[in-house]
Amino acid sequence: RARVDEQNRQAKSFWEKTKRIAYYCFDDFVIEEDGGATMETSLRETKKFTFSSELLFDSGASELKPAARDAVLQLAEVLKKNPELKIEIGGHTDNVGDDAHNKTLSEQRAQAVYQVLIEQGIPADRLSWKGYGERRPVASNDTAAGRQKNRRVECSVVQ
Repeated sequence: RARVDEQNRQAKSFWEKTKRIAYYCFDDFVIEEDGGATMETSLRETKKFTFSSELLFDSGASELKPAARDAVLQLAEVLKKNPELKIEIGGHTDNVGDDAHNKTLSEQRAQAVYQVLIEQGIPADRLSWKGYGERRPVASNDTAAGRQKNRRVECSVVQ
């Protein structure tokens, strides 16, 4: 019971902080109270949507956090509303640890998001996943802030 209470407290704290600052930005993606429109706009206009791993996963883990499931369910709703969209789910890590571990972790994280979308009825032929490990950084791995930006799951529209 104490563990569940702590997880609920952490999830509530995260969402309160998110609302208070009004955005949580990676690659011009913004989480808002009604983030569905923003997610949809991002996928349609920029052909990409990025979740930070901090939102979805505990450090070094590939199991979705309880609060993260809601964000992935929101993505499922956007995909249901836009049946023409096909996406690749790409897992990414920072460069801490060895390359093989990071590759495996990135694959497991991409698969975790993929699996929730499949469970929500998104057809497998509209989804693919790939783990990139540390090979596609979007920021320098020399700083904590840069490493945090590199730990992410990107959803890219594919043709």
